[in-house]
Amino acid sequence: AVAGFAAATIRSVGVLLVPALLLDAWRSGPDGRGRRIALALVPLLAPLAYGASWFVRTGDPLQPFHAQADWDRTLTAFPATLGPGLWLGITGIGDPRGVYWTADLVVTAMALVPLAIWWRKIPRPALLYAGLSILAILSYPLPARPLLSDPRLLVVIFPCFWAMALAFRGKVFGTVLVIFLSGYVALSIAFVNWGFI
Repeated sequence: AVAGFAAATIRSVGVLLVPALLLDAWRSGPDGRGRRIALALVPLLAPLAYGASWFVRTGDPLQPFHAQADWDRTLTAFPATLGPGLWLGITGIGDPRGVYWTADLVVTAMALVPLAIWWRKIPRPALLYAGLSILAILSYPLPARPLLSDPRLLVVIFPCFWAMALAFRGKVFGTVLVIFLSGYVALSIAFVNWGFI
């Protein structure tokens, strides 16, 4: 409950832990189920407290959500995000600005593809959390660059990393580690030089 509250306080999508925690509470058997369900709901208190603080400051508890309009993000069905993101990532290879589009696609794919392949090995509550988080991230894109910010938002979805661990174990682990480290260094260099990563 404390960790879930902290997660929902730090990032609003932390409330997506609630359905996963409820599923886990339900699957754990009837003994103490009511207590586990109550504790699973604790992360919902974080956005309520956050909204209350905005209400005190501005009179609008949803001020941060209304401010999203300034970022030109639009609610979209997630296939409408992936299709244009894939197209930009592929065509970006030949475009001087396209390195960012391609980086968006590659890093997003590195998180999503292993999860799509190894989903059966992930515990159901964690898979529910991952699915809801990915759906939320992909459903609110920037139309001009649909996968912008997706890599940094996907990086906190821990079941994606469980799937990567399953996909890249054994002999390929060292190679993948070097590739990931090289990519991390390259993206860090681009970011500190005002690259839109």
